[in-house]
Amino acid sequence: MSTRLQFFREQLRSKYWFVPGILLVLAILLSVVLVDIDEQVGFELIASIGWLYLGGPDGARTVLSTIAGSTITVAGVVFSIVIVALSNASNQFGPRLLTNFLRDRSNQFVLGIFLATFIYCLLILRTIRTGDEVTRAFVPYIAVTFGILMALASILSFVYFVHHVSLSISANRVIDLVGDDLDQAIDRLYPSDAERTRGDFEHQLRRESDIPPDFDERLSEICSDDNGYLQAIDYNALIEIARDQNAILRVDCRPGVFVKKDGEIGAFYPGEQMDDEIHDRIRSQFILGPERVGQQDIEFAIDQLVELATRSLSAAINDPFTVMICIDRIGSALSTLAERKIPSGYFYDEEGRLRVIARQVTFAGLIDDAFNLIRQYARGHVAVTIRLLEALAMVAARVHQPGNVGHVWRHATMVYRSAMESIPEPNDREDVEIRYRLVQRTLGIVDPEREEEVARSQANL
Repeated sequence: MSTRLQFFREQLRSKYWFVPGILLVLAILLSVVLVDIDEQVGFELIASIGWLYLGGPDGARTVLSTIAGSTITVAGVVFSIVIVALSNASNQFGPRLLTNFLRDRSNQFVLGIFLATFIYCLLILRTIRTGDEVTRAFVPYIAVTFGILMALASILSFVYFVHHVSLSISANRVIDLVGDDLDQAIDRLYPSDAERTRGDFEHQLRRESDIPPDFDERLSEICSDDNGYLQAIDYNALIEIARDQNAILRVDCRPGVFVKKDGEIGAFYPGEQMDDEIHDRIRSQFILGPERVGQQDIEFAIDQLVELATRSLSAAINDPFTVMICIDRIGSALSTLAERKIPSGYFYDEEGRLRVIARQVTFAGLIDDAFNLIRQYARGHVAVTIRLLEALAMVAARVHQPGNVGHVWRHATMVYRSAMESIPEPNDREDVEIRYRLVQRTLGIVDPEREEEVARSQANL
């Protein structure tokens, strides 16, 4: 599936009208099909099925009118509850997390089944005829019975909806959803070696000679045609364009960054081959929008957890337990990411020729994004500081690439220094010291000053 189709599918998931729209279409089609079946099946056969509705036209109209009026009223109540839940979630968790509530399929389905029942009953009502001298009476018994079943389903879904909404606005549930999005983004963007397929590119530079010596001198810049956040890039299409032109493309921005109109988003080599048509084809592979999305932006889910944590650390909320849950999910995700290979952004075609050089995220950048802000907000907060060091110890246990060891140790040192400067209680500082040394031992780092201090202590015994 192409990147653009995947992006379109993900965007549909975040549209609150998507599932209700599908159910409305199904209700319309079902009303047509069931009425046609009623017209084809004789009354004798219908009467032999004891549980079908067998009342007259007036009774059928009353039943369907009651169901239609009740369901549209409850649909309004459901919509009002959703709006209240969104308002509370925005105040408590931040407006950037509203997309997670809009993507909730359960809420979409409940609203959709009420609207579908309403439309279905209206369409069946118009087919009921009272007999006279010209026309014979007609009651779609099967369709009316199905309308009653849909009413029962609506009642059950409303009971489920009340239960679901009460759970969905809890902090634990929100953190769990965002954490799952982060885990899925890691698996999708950086699969493990066992999960890689033959079509997966390593995206590492194979040979220095793959980059022409005059590469920087012969570049022609590619500019954006609009303002917005870069939501996705179709790298496969860029590889195809570069292959057709026997060229190399350089991508200067990554998904999640804000792009200015007429700002440089990339470059084309050799620049003298690029015309307006090629420029427009390349530019169309950069999908812009008014907000960030998580399809190719792993930092987006991390930032959501960081936002939850920092808001919980504010004086207005002051909820350290929510902060610690956020840190646990971030630590778990980063420990998984520490075992994966993050590509450096060199894309080759099937013939092994370099076609695209893209700017990619790094482990250092992700760990900075995950811990810097929380550490700054948690200055002087003993419980959160300890949990930060425990999360870093979790990551340290899974770090296999030597280059990433220093990044984990750097953050542990910053957390430790901040704690020593801001925590007055000696016993609290000792607890922080224990976690800090745990990170050190896990990383296998030797601290000469600490070793000398221990040796002096042992000599005095």
